[in-house]
Amino acid sequence: MPSKFTEESRRAHFALALGEQRKPRIKIAQYVLRYLVIGVVTFVAFKLRIASLTAIIGGLCTFVVALFAEALREFYFVIIQREGIN
Repeated sequence: MPSKFTEESRRAHFALALGEQRKPRIKIAQYVLRYLVIGVVTFVAFKLRIASLTAIIGGLCTFVVALFAEALREFYFVIIQREGIN
């Protein structure tokens, strides 16, 4: 299930592509606040020695690796399915 931010971004992109002028539902303050909260939680965890900074950054980066793995998997299946059509 996509997040609310992802869903709103998708709707805004389609509206823009179709020529509909809509104001985005997410305000810039909400966008900045999201990353501010992540930064504060990371800083507090580091200062309280709950986790090392390397482990925290590595954990946040695993999401990006997972996205790339999923994209490669999907691309592979698109190529395989396409070969069967010819």
